[in-house]
Amino acid sequence: MISCLRAAGVEVLEEHVSVWDGDRDGWGAGPTRALQLALAEGRLLARRPADVDAFIVGYPGQFDLPAARRAARGRPLVFNPLVSLADTLVSDRGRFRAGSLAARVLETIDRRAFRAADVVVADTEADAQFFAGLAGLGEVPVCFVGAEDRLFKPGWSPPDRFVALFIGSPPTALASQVIVQVIPLGYGSSNLSDVVFDPITNRLYVSIGNSNN
Repeated sequence: MISCLRAAGVEVLEEHVSVWDGDRDGWGAGPTRALQLALAEGRLLARRPADVDAFIVGYPGQFDLPAARRAARGRPLVFNPLVSLADTLVSDRGRFRAGSLAARVLETIDRRAFRAADVVVADTEADAQFFAGLAGLGEVPVCFVGAEDRLFKPGWSPPDRFVALFIGSPPTALASQVIVQVIPLGYGSSNLSDVVFDPITNRLYVSIGNSNN
């Protein structure tokens, strides 16, 4: 969204306090991380941002909405969450059981964050419907998540043997199935020659095409 705004000639000023940047453990949780997050939120609350027309809170900003609302001082507040915390940690990753206290707390956090914003932006129509249903919102606009223009350019064509490499958190069984089903659609072939998940490096390797090449 930021790159699109800048490409359209909008001046974007970023306010950021690092918590997870450069951490190999990514979204590690615990008392120390909770303290770091609380200190970061305090620093954001203490800042007095420049005079702007609107405030945009991005992913993962559910806990940033109070600081953003105070900083906005009545100006429009846009929230682009990318995901629901409850949907991600309960339905997708299975970190918490559906209906548990933790799941209900996450739903409450999502709901309050979505309702605190003047506009909630989703990255897909499915997420837009989910966010609206969860928080009782009206129409939720959609802004598709794009690739980095500086890295991905048109003109590429797949070779005879196509290998896709997934790098990220350990994919769940559902995520792996989706990846395996979607990649052949984009490639135009249903011939999957190899599918390998390496639990040590958390990488999923998918080869498509003639395995003899």
